[in-house]
Amino acid sequence: MPTTKLLPNEVFDIRKFIATYDLTEVINRLVSKRQLKRAQASEAVEAYRHFMLLVWTNYHTRTSLGDQTGAVVPSALADIVWHGHILHTKKYRKFCQSLIGQFIDHAPNPPDMTEAEMFARRDHTRQLQQIVPDRLWFVSEFLPPEGTKQAGCAGCDCG
Repeated sequence: MPTTKLLPNEVFDIRKFIATYDLTEVINRLVSKRQLKRAQASEAVEAYRHFMLLVWTNYHTRTSLGDQTGAVVPSALADIVWHGHILHTKKYRKFCQSLIGQFIDHAPNPPDMTEAEMFARRDHTRQLQQIVPDRLWFVSEFLPPEGTKQAGCAGCDCG
């Protein structure tokens, strides 16, 4: 298992940032444009939150994991949400800046990528998942109790 230099407060803060980041517009788009049920859209958003935590972990552990494997590979669910989040360009840019201090490009596998390189990316992602194993491990402790509205929440169906 790779070693990390992550500080507990740093990890707590980023978990809270990702878990409480408002993705209501993305959920609504998944429901209206992709005809997902709200529960399915919410599950996809949680997969995306986990993916972004992996992205953050990757960014902060590149030295211990090595740079040779490159990007983190999203799950199919996380990728759907990523596409939806990118459509809100200004918010996505601000999210990326807050997360790792730079824009996070979405680049599909290049056509000239070898099978070995694709497997290396997947292995790299699996190593990160040893650090951040459960895609839902960080969410519930930051969310308000079910049936309550978050501060500043108006006009949505979050509670």
